Formats: sequence, structure tokens, C-alpha cells
Amino acid sequence: MQISKINTTPAPQIAEIFFVEKCLELLHHSTIESYRLPLHNPKTILKEIIQVTKSLNLEEITNVEHITLLSDEIQALFEKETYLKFNRISTKYFNSILKKKDPNEIFYTVNLVIEENKNYSSDLFDLITAEITRLNSLGTILINELAKLNQLIPFFLIELRDRGYSKRYIYKFINQIFYSKSITNFPSRLNIIKSLINRAPENFDVVIGFKLNPGIGAQLVILDPVLKKLDSISIKAIIKKTNTRIREYFSDNPKLVFYIVPVKALDYYQASYLVRKELQLALDVLFMGYNNDDFNIHQICVVIGSERSHLASLQNLDFQLEGHFRSEQILYDTFSNKISSIKTKNVSTDTINKIEAALRYLRSGSEAKEIENKLLNFWIAIEYFFSSRDAKHSKVKRARDYMKKIHAVTYFKRLLIDFHKNIQLYNLTDLIPAYASNLDYLKDIANFNLIRNNISTPGIAWRAHELQTRIKDKSAINTNLIRHAQKLEWNLLRIYRQRNAIVHAANNNYDMLDITSHLKYYLVFLINSIIDFINETPTDLNMDGKLSLDDFFLLKHIEFDNLILDVTGDVAKLLSQKHPLEYLS
Repeated sequence: MQISKINTTPAPQIAEIFFVEKCLELLHHSTIESYRLPLHNPKTILKEIIQVTKSLNLEEITNVEHITLLSDEIQALFEKETYLKFNRISTKYFNSILKKKDPNEIFYTVNLVIEENKNYSSDLFDLITAEITRLNSLGTILINELAKLNQLIPFFLIELRDRGYSKRYIYKFINQIFYSKSITNFPSRLNIIKSLINRAPENFDVVIGFKLNPGIGAQLVILDPVLKKLDSISIKAIIKKTNTRIREYFSDNPKLVFYIVPVKALDYYQASYLVRKELQLALDVLFMGYNNDDFNIHQICVVIGSERSHLASLQNLDFQLEGHFRSEQILYDTFSNKISSIKTKNVSTDTINKIEAALRYLRSGSEAKEIENKLLNFWIAIEYFFSSRDAKHSKVKRARDYMKKIHAVTYFKRLLIDFHKNIQLYNLTDLIPAYASNLDYLKDIANFNLIRNNISTPGIAWRAHELQTRIKDKSAINTNLIRHAQKLEWNLLRIYRQRNAIVHAANNNYDMLDITSHLKYYLVFLINSIIDFINETPTDLNMDGKLSLDDFFLLKHIEFDNLILDVTGDVAKLLSQKHPLEYLS
């Protein structure tokens, strides 16, 4: 969860606090993947299926399964209220088209729905405003009253992201608006957020620093018209109109050669992100005359807005993936011991080779400068894990079939660990007498009520309500496990589609930060799961005399199906699963 101090007069009400906390949680890069902003709302996923149908018609995609499974994903999302307008066709007709899964009919019908919902962003914002007003009028709020607001908020934020804002900017924007003391009441601040909907892109100048080999510094002339070299007079002019941090940047990097790139963007972060794309061709051409030893780009750039140049900032040119893993010596020691231990076990050579290859590709992907290289490295590692000597077995099909079950087995444990940590973050441990690090207190559903009923902290109260609803009985657990597994399979197919676009069409689509972040998480999770299996629960299921990946895959397949079929399933069984990334978070 993300706690923020809200400075409003009068003091914020429960729905208002929930709005801010929910926004910040969805947008923060360290929020666990289950609670970060989803890839899609009902409108953006319709845009995706339009692109997929186009690719299918152009034969860039040949497997119709990309349409059928994406149609299933849309139908699942549309089971709840979407807040889309259906004036010219009915939702019943729309759903019938999705079920038929005919690409052409889907294409035309979805285009019609999108055409009718040009003002979806504004409609969502108005609904949010109305819902907050309604909740404020109730006086006493029951936690389940927040359900509609909980659904509307991510839909609206996804619209802002789809318009071209970076998540980092939206997070900072919302945080500053409600922390500031300069504006009085909550509605006034909320209306500032509404201004983002129709804001025009701003002109930015982005200053790039090149590290040049001394031998080429004097002779290098970059001919690309996008890049304009800065002389000392231009640098002084930039320093004069910006701020101290920018002056220090230039003085701290006297050996860099600076170029300026103009770009239009909606925010500072997005400007540096777009410049990375603009630079791609220039760097590719430059490489044909000079090798990598001759030049490198400094990872920090200067971003100067045309409207408020004094607020110019330093931004990272490297692609920043989401997700948080601790970094310290004790983690290295722990993992090093795990790796050493598996080499003392009776493990197949193929399995050891695949683990070592995965570690290499994880590092290569993490260190890669270009986003497509990150994605490809992470994908190669995952695909190699699921490769088989039997040519009849598709690597990708095996990855989809097994990976969803491997992850789903520990899905609830991950959520419960996060909930436990947030109780401490909110200083609410005193509300639960049995609170303890072993999480045993979560076996008692009544303990969720102690947090759920503390409505003054609506963010975590809603989390308690949501978790309690998901694990209240065996039926709820099953429904959520199956749904999570299905969502992961859909996402893997989406990532595979992007992988194919890169490999087969050289498509360097720069809108893939989110799925690359997901893929890195899947890989880190998978590596640690396999290593824990070998060290802690070694089981030679196929009785071939060696521990292997097939043993691991089969075990997780059995564990998942057992969780679904076990009529005595409860929270205790969910907590008994070890999440392989506990030591990293």
C-alpha cells in the first residue's frame, strides 16, 4: 500500500482517502504485480484486439488462437460493469460476436464500440466524482460500498496512460496535488486531475551526453537532423533558464559532448522515454561508422519543458522496469548457497544447464539497454526451461500450461504476505492480538474483520475485505485460483505475440515496458521455484533416477489440481505453500 498525507480543508473523508491511496498503490513501481495498474481497461483491450485482427489479416500473425484467447479475456473483463456506452448495438449482440470469434466481425463491431466511447476518460472521471460525492453523503460507510470506486479508479488511470502519460508522472502529480497546502478542498484538487484528460502535449528539449573515445572526439559529426550539437554558448543559455541541478550536471560531466533532441510529450518522464526511440535510428547509423568502443550515451539526460523551463529535471535514459527486489550482500549469500546446494544433489545435467542459462539471460536482459533486448533475453530463458527433447511438445504450449499452475499454487501466499506487511506499515498490529511473523493469525478469518472494520484506513480495510471475500470458502478459493491461472496464460500469450513481432517483423514497439516487467518477474519467480524444489522438496516423480525439470513441472501440476479438487481446502493450506521470492521482497 502507499500511504500519503492529504492536506485538505476540511479534512478528507473516507472515500477521498481511498481514492488517493488506491491511485498511489496502482501507480507505484514497488507495488506487487497483483496490485499494480493492470494493462487494460475495457476500452484499451478493445484497441488491442483491433491490432491483433489487423495483424492476422496481414498474416503477421498466423495462429487464430491469438484472437480466440483474447476474445475470452475480453469476455471475462466484460462480466462486470465496463461503463462503456452501447447505444447502436446491445451488449448481448457484442458478446455474441466475441463468442463467435470471427476476426472480421470482431474488427468491425469493436471499432463501432470504440467510436461510441470517444469520451470514455471524461465519463469515467465524472462517475468517480459522482461516486465520491455519494459516499461522502452517507455519513457512515460500510467497506463494501467502496467496490464501485475501486473499479472506476484503475479504469480512469489506464485511460491517462493510454493518452501518453507515464505512470511515474501520474503518481507524482497526484501525490503532489493532495500533499500540497496551497489548494483548499478535495473537489478543487480532483478537478486538477481532470485537466490531464485534454492537456495538449508540451514541447521538450532533451539534452543527451555522448561519451566519446578521445581519438574521435574532434572528428565526429553526427549528421542526423534530429540531433543538434550544443556549443558552450548554448549550454550557458540552458543553465541560465533552468536550475542548479542542471548547472551541476554540466559541470560534473566536462568530458561529455552534448546534443539536444526536440520532442513532444505529455510529461518529463515520457519525453525521455520517447527520445530513446528517436535516438534508435541515429545510433544504428552511427554504429556503421564507429564501433561501440568509440561512443556511448550517458544514461542521465536533461529534460527541459518549454512552459516551465526552470523546472527542468534530470531523467534516466535507461528503461526502468517495475517491481522491487532488495539488493544486499545477505541476498547474494543466500542465493549463492542455494546454487551450491543444488550441485550436490542428484540433478540431471540438462536441468543444471537450463538453470545456469536462465541466470545468464536474466542478467543479460537486466543489463540490456534496449527494451526489446530485455524482453527477448527474459523470454529465451523461460522458453528454454520448457523445451523438451520430444519435438511433438511445443515449448510455448508447455510454458502456458505449466507456468500458470506453478504461479497459481503460491498466488494467495504472495497476497497474504503483502497484507501482513501492510498491517505493520499502517501501524495496525495492535488491532490483532495474535499478529505474528509466522502468519498463523491469518488462518482465523475473524482477524481480517479487525482490519476490515477499521474504516479510517480505507486502503488496507478494503484489502482485508477483498482477501476475506476471496478466501472465505472453498468455492471462492477455487474461483480465484482458476481465474488467476487463466489471466497468467493470457498474459504469456500476449508477451509471446510481442516476442514474435520483434523476431519476425523487427518491430521495436516501445510500449512494452509493462509486459517486460511482468516477464522479468515470471523468470525470477521460476528460477527460484525450481531451485527451492531441488533443495527443499526433491521428488523424482518420473522415476528416472534424477531430479529434473519434468519432475518439478509435474509436481506443480499435481499441487494445483489438488488445491482445486481438495474439498477441505482452506487458508491453512494456502499459507503452507512457500512463496519462492519471500527472501527477496
